[in-house]
Amino acid sequence: MKHKKILGILLAIFCLPLCGGWTTPTNADNESYYGGAQLISFYSNYEQISYSSKQIKTDIKTANGAPNYYPDATLPNGCGAAAGATILGFYDKYMDTIKNWSSVLPNGMYKKQDAVYVAQVMKALFDEMNTNATQPGVTENDFLTGLQNYTQSLGFSVNYDYIGNVSTLNYTSMKSAFSNNKAVVLFIKPDNLYSITNNSNTDTISTNYISANHILVAYGYYEIQYTLSSGTRTDAYLYVSPCVNLATQQYYKVTPSLVSAYIVDIK
Repeated sequence: MKHKKILGILLAIFCLPLCGGWTTPTNADNESYYGGAQLISFYSNYEQISYSSKQIKTDIKTANGAPNYYPDATLPNGCGAAAGATILGFYDKYMDTIKNWSSVLPNGMYKKQDAVYVAQVMKALFDEMNTNATQPGVTENDFLTGLQNYTQSLGFSVNYDYIGNVSTLNYTSMKSAFSNNKAVVLFIKPDNLYSITNNSNTDTISTNYISANHILVAYGYYEIQYTLSSGTRTDAYLYVSPCVNLATQQYYKVTPSLVSAYIVDIK
């Protein structure tokens, strides 16, 4: 009997990652709802950085980045479904996570959002995540459980590795994930997203403000150092799919708005 009990415990331990399970961290924010993000300033704020030289200190990202999918009016407060679909589109490059469609072009670059197959996935995730069931949007647990259930229905497993919040973010693990072609999901409070326009000895940093709790998909880390007339300046960003309809490359700076971050691995 003792041996059977020990065997049962071992099976439970080893089955958890294989079956795509995870343990919600004790400090995870499952009270907040994410969704309904609106862009309340569209490149209305910008900063110009004039420099004598600049050096890219770190530039790590997944192969060919990631897709960016976003909900339409039929999926109100649907950033959770959009982020989940973006993750599935990201992994569709390596496995068939979007049925009857490929998320990539022959050259390996990600396609733009599809109006049929991606829309079907988003609608399924919207329902699976119980979006708007209690309050507008989804909680962390709604998102994680919904994406897990849907992924398992496709015959794959998903594993979540919690890597912290603004105070505890494990940058080493995050960079390693990007180097190994894994996406990271970010739960954030209202904050800025950025785009960078390069000109001769001047970079223009444009700002979009996300006005509600939101979910982003990160796929890279970018750090740049400027030599200015007054000294040096170093900026660090995450490459992100914003899960809203923006055509230009978007970046996120890790600030106190970061509530939780998870490496998402689908197999």
